[in-house]
Amino acid sequence: MAHKNWEFSYAGISLPPPTRDGIGFQLQPIGHYDRSADGDMLIDIVAMKKKLTVKWGRLNGEQVRLILSTLENNREGVLIYYDASLGRINSIQAYYGAGAQTTYSLYDDDLKKQAYSSLTANFIWV
Repeated sequence: MAHKNWEFSYAGISLPPPTRDGIGFQLQPIGHYDRSADGDMLIDIVAMKKKLTVKWGRLNGEQVRLILSTLENNREGVLIYYDASLGRINSIQAYYGAGAQTTYSLYDDDLKKQAYSSLTANFIWV
């Protein structure tokens, strides 16, 4: 059973909660970088991109299909997740970043019993 602090949904669709250590936050400055003739670094920051990397583990085939179809059909949406830096549930307008990596280590002849070792996706603030 998922802990209430790990509520997770995207584009209005409830998804399985990420693993307990499955949400990573990254700030990426977007800008122009150059060096002067004297070798001094010249930095012109245009924007700051914020990205969440989300990792799920031990999902069955149905859960993986739900996550992948949600990402495929909703390029942008409201992301609701537990934000450790705020200590509460947070919601942001985000878009799904390129690439969802899925790996599996266990499987059964019954597709509903497939157990995947991980699924990772990126969400970027709009």
